[in-house]
Amino acid sequence: MKIIVAQRVVHGGIDRVSLRFLYDADLIKITRRLAGSKWSRQLKCWYVDDRPDIIALLLKAFYGKAYVDYTALKTGHPLCAILENCI
Repeated sequence: MKIIVAQRVVHGGIDRVSLRFLYDADLIKITRRLAGSKWSRQLKCWYVDDRPDIIALLLKAFYGKAYVDYTALKTGHPLCAILENCI
């Protein structure tokens, strides 16, 4: 099964969710249909704006097409990963 890794990032000063996956035309088609999706040359991945329902949105969009690893989205703030005492 294809895998997409979703992570929170700050890009252009705005909270975003990066979508990283091996090149796949079908996944790119689905990604392009997501509201506000864009390719970042700097990050070398697709991204969408972060929003409260982002996990549900991604799971619905890629259902049956790819496994979405949203482990990193379970934590709150984008800087959470580098803070030792983050809850």
